Amino acid sequence: MKMKHVQTELDLTSYSKLRNMCEMRNIPLKEAVRNAIMEYISRREGGVESDSIFSIVGALDLERRDWSERRGWGTSGDTTTRRST
Repeated sequence: MKMKHVQTELDLTSYSKLRNMCEMRNIPLKEAVRNAIMEYISRREGGVESDSIFSIVGALDLERRDWSERRGWGTSGDTTTRRST
Protein backbone atom coordinates (compact mmCIF):
# COMPACT_ATOMS: atom_id res chain seq x y z
CA MET A 1 0.00 0.00 0.00
CA LYS A 2 1.31 3.44 -0.90
CA MET A 3 1.70 5.82 2.02
CA LYS A 4 1.49 9.60 2.18
CA HIS A 5 3.47 11.62 4.74
CA VAL A 6 1.30 14.11 6.69
CA GLN A 7 2.22 16.69 9.28
CA THR A 8 0.29 18.65 11.93
CA GLU A 9 0.72 20.60 15.16
CA LEU A 10 -0.37 19.71 18.70
CA ASP A 11 -0.41 21.79 21.84
CA LEU A 12 2.30 20.77 24.30
CA THR A 13 -0.13 19.21 26.78
CA SER A 14 -1.70 16.93 24.15
CA TYR A 15 1.71 16.01 22.78
CA SER A 16 3.01 15.13 26.25
CA LYS A 17 -0.02 12.96 27.00
CA LEU A 18 0.23 11.17 23.66
CA ARG A 19 3.97 10.60 24.01
CA ASN A 20 3.49 9.26 27.55
CA MET A 21 0.75 6.87 26.37
CA CYS A 22 3.03 5.61 23.59
CA GLU A 23 5.91 5.04 25.98
CA MET A 24 3.65 3.13 28.39
CA ARG A 25 2.42 0.90 25.55
CA ASN A 26 5.84 0.68 23.93
CA ILE A 27 4.58 1.80 20.52
CA PRO A 28 5.98 4.50 18.24
CA LEU A 29 4.23 7.86 18.23
CA LYS A 30 3.79 7.48 14.48
CA GLU A 31 1.83 4.25 14.95
CA ALA A 32 -0.44 5.74 17.62
CA VAL A 33 -1.29 8.74 15.43
CA ARG A 34 -1.90 6.50 12.41
CA ASN A 35 -4.22 4.26 14.47
CA ALA A 36 -6.09 7.28 15.82
CA ILE A 37 -6.65 8.63 12.30
CA MET A 38 -7.84 5.24 11.04
CA GLU A 39 -10.28 4.95 13.95
CA TYR A 40 -11.57 8.48 13.31
CA ILE A 41 -12.15 7.69 9.63
CA SER A 42 -13.84 4.40 10.47
CA ARG A 43 -16.25 6.08 12.90
CA ARG A 44 -17.11 8.87 10.48
CA GLU A 45 -17.66 6.55 7.53
CA GLY A 46 -19.82 4.16 9.55
CA GLY A 47 -22.54 6.70 10.15
CA VAL A 48 -25.20 6.61 12.82
CA GLU A 49 -26.60 3.26 11.70
CA SER A 50 -23.51 1.39 12.86
CA ASP A 51 -23.57 2.94 16.35
CA SER A 52 -23.98 0.16 18.92
CA ILE A 53 -26.78 2.05 20.71
CA PHE A 54 -29.07 1.28 17.77
CA SER A 55 -28.66 -2.47 18.28
CA ILE A 56 -31.15 -2.25 21.18
CA VAL A 57 -33.88 -0.56 19.16
CA GLY A 58 -36.86 -2.90 19.15
CA ALA A 59 -35.25 -5.26 21.65
CA LEU A 60 -37.65 -4.49 24.48
CA ASP A 61 -41.06 -6.14 24.67
CA LEU A 62 -43.34 -3.39 25.99
CA GLU A 63 -46.93 -4.10 26.95
CA ARG A 64 -48.13 -0.76 25.60
CA ARG A 65 -46.46 0.44 22.45
CA ASP A 66 -48.04 3.88 22.15
CA TRP A 67 -45.66 5.78 24.43
CA SER A 68 -44.82 8.51 21.93
CA GLU A 69 -48.49 9.00 21.03
CA ARG A 70 -49.59 9.80 24.58
CA ARG A 71 -50.38 13.34 25.65
CA GLY A 72 -47.88 14.59 28.18
CA TRP A 73 -45.42 11.90 27.19
CA GLY A 74 -42.36 12.32 29.37
CA THR A 75 -44.16 14.80 31.63
CA SER A 76 -46.56 14.57 34.54
CA GLY A 77 -49.41 15.69 32.28
CA ASP A 78 -52.34 13.79 30.79
CA THR A 79 -51.34 10.33 29.54
CA THR A 80 -54.49 9.44 27.61
CA THR A 81 -53.94 8.23 24.09
CA ARG A 82 -54.13 10.84 21.35
CA ARG A 83 -55.18 9.61 17.92
CA SER A 84 -55.60 11.69 14.79
CA THR A 85 -59.00 11.44 13.08
